[in-house]
Amino acid sequence: MSNPYLNASWCINAIEHSLLNRFPDGSNIYVLIESSLMPDWKVTLYQHINTFQLSEPYCETLFTGTHYQHLEHGPVLVNITDYPELQKAWLAQFEQTPLGCVLIAPATTNNQDIAALLRNRLTVYREANPTFLRYYEPRTMAAFIGALNEEERQHFFFPIQMIYWHHNQWLQAQWAKPEFPPKQLQSWKITPIQFNKMADIMKQIQSHEVLT
Repeated sequence: MSNPYLNASWCINAIEHSLLNRFPDGSNIYVLIESSLMPDWKVTLYQHINTFQLSEPYCETLFTGTHYQHLEHGPVLVNITDYPELQKAWLAQFEQTPLGCVLIAPATTNNQDIAALLRNRLTVYREANPTFLRYYEPRTMAAFIGALNEEERQHFFFPIQMIYWHHNQWLQAQWAKPEFPPKQLQSWKITPIQFNKMADIMKQIQSHEVLT
């Protein structure tokens, strides 16, 4: 499905239909949820696993152990790979409210490694100043991902290789596994070029939304 505001240089794809049954086989499927917009996420989760008599999935609050841990609500990571009914329910909610995004990683990926990566990326540096980055915010994700080239995406999100989010429609970005994967997590520095490109993309998107 074409989207008039998506610039080909952003390497972001518009998805015409629901995400159900679109996820690649042999992958881990995670959702990253902004709990302030879905405060009952845990109630919904436990109701689901009790109804279907399932084991509890891996879940992690990303503010734990960070400078933001004093905040009541924050992003929550949940592995929903083996929970198709939960996928269906939460994806439907993602289409109604900007709750977060869906992350796809190889099936061999360790849950704790994903949590550590995403927790690390909450704070980035701009001109040596630490800045909180809501990289999982669906209303601004196109600007952030569109501002990164293939190599930058690979290293910012490794080992994640695909992301879906909903903003007016489902959108997707993916990239290949890096030839030389990072051996350890390092702080991410946003360059002036990236920041200016993010601002430019947001301006284009907002201009289009005003017109429509």
